[in-house]
Amino acid sequence: LYTIGTVYMQMSDYPEALTYLEDALKIRKKTLPPDHPDIASSLYTIGQVYQDIGDYPKSLSYLEKAYGIEQKVLPPEHPSIANSLYTIGQVYQDIGDYPKSLSYLEKAYEIWQKVLPPQHPDIARSLYTIGQVYQDMGDYPEALTYLEDSLKIMKKTLPPDHPGIAGSYDMLGMVNSDMGKTAESRKYSKQGVTLMEQHINHTFSALNEQQRINLVREKRFYFDKYLTFFDTPSDPPDNYRHLLRWKSSALVALLSEREAVYSGNNPELKKLFDEKNKLVKDYNTLLNSKPENEKEAEKLKQDIAVIQNDIAGLERKISALSSDYRKTHALTTAGVKDICKALPEDTAMVDFLKYDRYNSAHLREKDKNLRRWEERYIAFVINGGKGCEDISRVEIFEAARIDSMINELHAALSKGDTNEMRGYQGFLSMNLWSPIAEKIKGKKKIYIVPDGAIAKLPFDILLDSDNNMLIETLTIGYLDLPHGIIRMADRDKKHNSGFIAVGGVDFDDRIDKNAEEKLKSYFQTIIMPLNGEDTTFSISELAGVTVRKGKNSSPLPNTYVSLFETCLLYTSPSPRDRTRSRM
Repeated sequence: LYTIGTVYMQMSDYPEALTYLEDALKIRKKTLPPDHPDIASSLYTIGQVYQDIGDYPKSLSYLEKAYGIEQKVLPPEHPSIANSLYTIGQVYQDIGDYPKSLSYLEKAYEIWQKVLPPQHPDIARSLYTIGQVYQDMGDYPEALTYLEDSLKIMKKTLPPDHPGIAGSYDMLGMVNSDMGKTAESRKYSKQGVTLMEQHINHTFSALNEQQRINLVREKRFYFDKYLTFFDTPSDPPDNYRHLLRWKSSALVALLSEREAVYSGNNPELKKLFDEKNKLVKDYNTLLNSKPENEKEAEKLKQDIAVIQNDIAGLERKISALSSDYRKTHALTTAGVKDICKALPEDTAMVDFLKYDRYNSAHLREKDKNLRRWEERYIAFVINGGKGCEDISRVEIFEAARIDSMINELHAALSKGDTNEMRGYQGFLSMNLWSPIAEKIKGKKKIYIVPDGAIAKLPFDILLDSDNNMLIETLTIGYLDLPHGIIRMADRDKKHNSGFIAVGGVDFDDRIDKNAEEKLKSYFQTIIMPLNGEDTTFSISELAGVTVRKGKNSSPLPNTYVSLFETCLLYTSPSPRDRTRSRM
């Protein structure tokens, strides 16, 4: 039960982990002496789970009980005691009690110094966390010392793309930023975000869905801080290259989900996928290993390099057998040039990202109203045609207020409250759309790649500088990922003609009954006789469309005529009269 619980813990399935771990603890309490080390082990692991889910009081309760048992039955310098002290120190750091945290962390560090080799990863980990606490306490020179010492050990003992090294670079970027050292903070932040991108791409396919979500959520702050430190006028193109890499992790997930479909139809592919997934799991296992000395560390680096090479070889074989896999996999490495090649000259793409901006300590000293973290949106504007790679970055402040206004707009629309809707419409037009409109260089076709609550916003109803709704002046489409524009361009090469019909655009809740009757009559007297049918039907059953008329606007020109002609086209008895339909 205990082992199953730890597996669920590794999978980030915490409720299931707790169920098994607590059942194991009950059995151990019944069958073992009260101070048995196995009971301490159960208490410690349950405490770790509660730490992971953010229940710090419960976590401390279990961890301190485990530590109490260990003090009674283990030597004072036993590694398990150091582990308990370290984890308790982490929890006190999480709840903001830094003096207590430092006390526990330094005791753990003292034990590890005595019982472990000087280059052991646990010593590096201890130095790193103590450096974090000194940063939290505002002692930046001391934090810098511990973090730099930690990084030196990690570079000697860990593979060059290990996430621990990325974490050290990231923390050094933050501390240098707190001290006002802009150049140093940019250098370390860039190194950290690049390594973390590599780590995610290498490990993503072997993770389950919850682990993927947790990994991207936990590591996202690397990218957020990079965006904070790299915000000069020359940075947007490089910003967007990194954004594409982060968003490509979703494509990696899509890729791995499709593998089962591909391999199910081809035994050779299935065998290759199974081999690849096993290697990726082995790679993750090696990343989490702790070499005891430099000789073991060197062997670990060599083993990881061999596995990475073997994975790359298997991916080449899979690509040779599956064109679908090859095309989808190519999207995961797509860059700005690929986006620009696919983006039509008359089109702009607006790619939104919600992020937490880090306000450094020296900035917070100057402005006492600044919070440590400030939630914002960024819009990256990419204009098709000449100069496409000159990407614009638009900062949109007060993300929480933007989200609130979008939700209120939805509520007003559902109530049919036009006056209330106009207020939210005006706010979002001015604060969200206007800064972007200045960057789209007169393009009349726009693709929106939303993030956060912006995914719920119908941009068509926003207003331009002349107070016209965007639906009147722009053609707006939506993509879930920027890479979608590449897929569309590839599809358009194969299909140079097509037709798309869209129905159900509701401007208010009043149905134009006359229009409905006209349409019914038209079908009953003209369309149905052509098909040899005479059926009673409702308008929604007939075409999936309800014709509505706005309270304050006239119907669009030729709306009814176009709808009749479309229905006639698609109910024509001759297939040759029908236009090819595609999505």
